[in-house]
Amino acid sequence: MSANRHYRWTSWGLITACLAFAVAAEDESKPTAIISAQETVSERRERVDIEVQEILNTTLDDEDYGETKRCIWSNRYDKIEMIDDRRVIFYGGRKRAWLNHWKHGDHCAGKLYSHYRIGVEQRSRQVCEHDRIFFIDMNMGMRRVGPKCVLGKFEPITREQADYIKDIAGVK
Repeated sequence: MSANRHYRWTSWGLITACLAFAVAAEDESKPTAIISAQETVSERRERVDIEVQEILNTTLDDEDYGETKRCIWSNRYDKIEMIDDRRVIFYGGRKRAWLNHWKHGDHCAGKLYSHYRIGVEQRSRQVCEHDRIFFIDMNMGMRRVGPKCVLGKFEPITREQADYIKDIAGVK
């Protein structure tokens, strides 16, 4: 490597490092979830459960408020996102979202990979408590894989609450 090329790469590396430190210093002012390196899986689960419950106990604005539902219409949601091995969020239009815990607190899905899609086995035009979610491996010809998870009741949450739940659960 020529000396000129070496100096260019070194300069580029120093500039990149300075920018990274500047961004990190700027981000320190933002609140973030601090996770201890020694936190066990069960401690993490318990912490996430407590924080999710705190979010659900937060009073919503009148237009956002809704009671827990047994069912939601299939045309009211357009996306399902896995949060952890016990919860999913159904996203709907107009900033609507519903948090769903597996029935009976089951630990169902385990570790999923990003190439899995989520499907719903439903008995009507609504997705209801006791319907099942299944997983589709897109790399294996849309083959169903993994367990079927039984849905619980649908708890209305705001998109902001959904984003916060994803943050504390470590979902990207």
